[in-house]
Amino acid sequence: MNKKKWRLLFIISCILLSSCFGRDFPVRLRSSFSTPLHDGMEMNLELSGLGAQGPKNLLNFPSSQNLKRQTTQVLKNTAAALAQELKFAPVELILQNPELPNGCEVTSLAMLLTSAGFPVDHVKLYQQYLPTKEFTYSKNQRLGPSPNEFYVGDASSRTGGWYCFESPIIEAGNAWIQANGGGGRMLSLTGISQSELDQYARDETPVAVWVTMDYMPPVYTDSFSWILPSGERYIPYNNLHCVVLAGEEGEQYRIADPMNGWQLVDKDVFWSSFDAMGLRAVTVGTEPFHNANLCRIHHVGSL
Repeated sequence: MNKKKWRLLFIISCILLSSCFGRDFPVRLRSSFSTPLHDGMEMNLELSGLGAQGPKNLLNFPSSQNLKRQTTQVLKNTAAALAQELKFAPVELILQNPELPNGCEVTSLAMLLTSAGFPVDHVKLYQQYLPTKEFTYSKNQRLGPSPNEFYVGDASSRTGGWYCFESPIIEAGNAWIQANGGGGRMLSLTGISQSELDQYARDETPVAVWVTMDYMPPVYTDSFSWILPSGERYIPYNNLHCVVLAGEEGEQYRIADPMNGWQLVDKDVFWSSFDAMGLRAVTVGTEPFHNANLCRIHHVGSL
């Protein structure tokens, strides 16, 4: 699709959004150019004054790179708005042992869901809702799934369980919420900034985060690997861990650790580990399009 068509599609999308979401959709667009539609025909467009919330951000038609950045920011702000709609109870510590010695991710998910009003037993959540896949063997090769798609191995085994990243956790959480009447959804916060994470901590909105054991530098195993469906050899982390960030006290985060219990962790120590593990994080929010704050995202302006 050429640039003119992309611009026209962008304009139409914004018009539809303003129509669907009503007058409170806080985006003001002003084209600084005339867009040729056909030979000898041009369109000058100005969309402004949507809503009555005072001055609006000006958003020039972005380059593809800026559009990606703006879209990412919109999604982050949307996730924050959705999470704020839920009334979270104080996090109740759930320990993964003895049932799930390698189940920190699903146990952290159980803490999130319970705090958000969808109480669940961590073992049931693992056995019935978390996508899992074990290893198979072919021609002396160990074949296994990607942690982005499945929990790898058996979390109930001390030696046969590995881990998963956020996508299987989101899938399991959404399945549990829907099976129990809906009214919420899992939200990915992966890539979150420190200031944004601090805001969740101040609001005491619990967030499951991927870190390392004892917040040490990541370590890869030197004795175990497997072949992914893509044909790539995967060497797993040896010290991956998942915990729930439940709040803050001064310059420390209050952490519900499914293996070690409640902890206070210095923010700089936490952040070093969290950043090294890819800034992976999830929380729970309300369902999209059932939330008035979704229509009031304020950080869409030019970057």
